[in-house]
Amino acid sequence: GKRSLASIVWDQDKTQTRVWANTMVRISPLARTVYMTTGQLVFRKDPKAQEYTIETKRLQARIRGTTVRIVSDKYEDRIIVLETDKTVEAKNKLNGSTVILTPGVELVVRGLLTSSLPQTAAPQ
Repeated sequence: GKRSLASIVWDQDKTQTRVWANTMVRISPLARTVYMTTGQLVFRKDPKAQEYTIETKRLQARIRGTTVRIVSDKYEDRIIVLETDKTVEAKNKLNGSTVILTPGVELVVRGLLTSSLPQTAAPQ
């Protein structure tokens, strides 16, 4: 249903992702990357585990010891840091700018896009 969600846990380091209904993701565990084209997810990573990357059409975030929420739709992508022991580095893929996010801070990248993720971002 519309309120459904799935929970994914990586065995090797207990990283957790909760994915809401109608969310499209590709996961590359070996590359430690989550590609999201639309929808919303909450990503929680232990500070002792290796860095992960989350990519949408408009942003790329380097996740360390952090819990973040990411929302992506036709018009904008959002990342908000819910809690962190480390920094979250977020890159606006439309203009190339990079910011460091702290708890409670949200980055919104707006821009109407018609294409999905780059074809070079193949899951492993």
